[in-house]
Amino acid sequence: MTRWTLLFAAACSGATPVEPAACDQGAITLDARVDAEGPSLVDADEAHVGTPPQGGAPYTAFGIVASGALGGETLLQVTGDVRDADGVVLGSVEQNTSLICANAGPWAGRWYGGEAHIRYWGQTLAALDARAVTATLAIERAGVELAAVEGQFTLVSSGGGDTFLVGEVRE
Repeated sequence: MTRWTLLFAAACSGATPVEPAACDQGAITLDARVDAEGPSLVDADEAHVGTPPQGGAPYTAFGIVASGALGGETLLQVTGDVRDADGVVLGSVEQNTSLICANAGPWAGRWYGGEAHIRYWGQTLAALDARAVTATLAIERAGVELAAVEGQFTLVSSGGGDTFLVGEVRE
């Protein structure tokens, strides 16, 4: 029997990588990024709403980026909602996320938790398009809020049909 061994090597270029302990310092803050990697929730003018590839309720994606001393416990819950001008809840999220200390790239030295999707159950893309809303997102551990962020923006749909991925129309 012949054994083959494959060796893969990867190298990072640019800035010196950040040690994981660098993330675990200071006051805990949350920075939700609109459309996963767009502007901060507090600075956004608009956010895309679309239908996920597998179907189901429309959603808006938010990238979860946090800072601060989490004490090594990085399994958290993301909670939040989107409300219209009258305070009516249009969509919500409640999901677990595991944060990792980014050691390179735009989030170097911060905790990164992937995406949280606010789902608009019982809503249509047409009903959500051009709606002015307020979104609130928080990170929690065991039901205790650690940090929250809020922003106001307009929901934007691609219109004319289901949205396959955020901002792209399914053909």
